[in-house]
Amino acid sequence: MNWKLFGIIFSLLMIFYFIVRYKLTRKKDKKDKTSFGVETVTKTGITVRSKGEAKVADFLTDNNIEYEYEREIKKQGIKPYSIILFILTLGLIKIKRNNDYLLSDFYLPKFDTYVEYWGLGQVKGEVGDQYNKRKKIKEKMYKKYNIKLISVYPEDIKNLNQVFSAVLSDNKTNSNDKENEDSYFCNECGEKVDKTSKFCNECGNTIEN
Repeated sequence: MNWKLFGIIFSLLMIFYFIVRYKLTRKKDKKDKTSFGVETVTKTGITVRSKGEAKVADFLTDNNIEYEYEREIKKQGIKPYSIILFILTLGLIKIKRNNDYLLSDFYLPKFDTYVEYWGLGQVKGEVGDQYNKRKKIKEKMYKKYNIKLISVYPEDIKNLNQVFSAVLSDNKTNSNDKENEDSYFCNECGEKVDKTSKFCNECGNTIEN
């Protein structure tokens, strides 16, 4: 019997097994949209888990802040060196991989910042226990990997401007910079004029581009 060939085939089969298992675990761990809160539709038509999340989403939309809903947060996943070791040792070393598969509430790509709406922290019973357990796991992950996070609680809903003050400030600055790039200022009255305009709408002065 060709043990070398057998070892190679066995190693490939084991790799296939762990890859399939990894994908099935991801599907199993993914949260269902009705697991917490009341399913609500935002202004942009996205279905979120609760009315609180909808208010956060609509606030971001109203302030022209781009976001991704329920972006995956994960650690390192399968480590390449483990696969190599696995093949070289013909299955004596197990593939190391991370079983954690968590979803954030919102991700702001422009600011590389995650947003979590902690809406059920005060709920009692089994639902509250499960929610707070998951909350602790997510907070630990954010802290461990130095991931920027904005936490929103039910009492913050009426004052989201303050919660997102830093983001709003940066967003306004960037918007003003872009607006200035697309505009001129009249050398007669100082009024802002679009680059495509040949005359100032305020004083009628000819604009030389």
